Amino acid sequence: MRNLIKLAVFFVFTIFNANNIFSQNLPYTPPVVTINTNFNGNLASLDFYGTYYTEQAMGNYGAVWGRGASVNFKFGIGKNKSFRIVTGFEYNKMINANDDSFPFFTIDPAGPATDYDIFTGVLGGEYVTKPRCPERFYIGGGFTANRISAPLTNKNGPIDPAYRFGMQIHGGYEYVFGQKGMFGINVGLKYNYMNLFNSGSDLSPGSANLNDGVGLFGFKRKIALISLNLGLVFNLGQKPFPTKKM
Repeated sequence: MRNLIKLAVFFVFTIFNANNIFSQNLPYTPPVVTINTNFNGNLASLDFYGTYYTEQAMGNYGAVWGRGASVNFKFGIGKNKSFRIVTGFEYNKMINANDDSFPFFTIDPAGPATDYDIFTGVLGGEYVTKPRCPERFYIGGGFTANRISAPLTNKNGPIDPAYRFGMQIHGGYEYVFGQKGMFGINVGLKYNYMNLFNSGSDLSPGSANLNDGVGLFGFKRKIALISLNLGLVFNLGQKPFPTKKM
């Protein structure tokens, strides 16, 4: 939680300083809806990170790198639309391969290896600076619902889908092009603490569970992802800002 707070402070400091640096004229009306489609590069965090491999090692962890894709729908609120409601969905694959390949690009890892499928839905909000400008910085957060599972290729065998609820903080930069500003690029950073609100363990014989509760190791294993997002921006309802005739 302390790292989460530090990351949030860093986001706020960076975005509001950048807002002063990139102050511009107002060439657009603010968009009604903004759609971000992103490629995700991931790093496992907290107790989700691990590289230890032995035949005797217990548990279901060992994730390090990952990749995925996400789409977010952002709905502007109010006259200036500086505040946006955010809904989104993403899929991430987390792998740690026990071979010489770079894990981030590994598709079929050599065993023993960890292999996870994570589906996430988010509902939250964010603040965007200068929504009428080509350059926009945003910061926000929200609640996340996460489905975590592992296929047969996982080091400790398959894991039945586990549903975990958490929170995320995120921030980033948008730059739009053209006279209408309908299209642009997005660079963002996100931290998702996936099992903030619930966890559990089932040690019964034959069970295939995530086992992130206190029942297996004596403490709750905190599962989190840090994601770098690179993608495209599509603005709906945005028009060139009307200018007064002389």
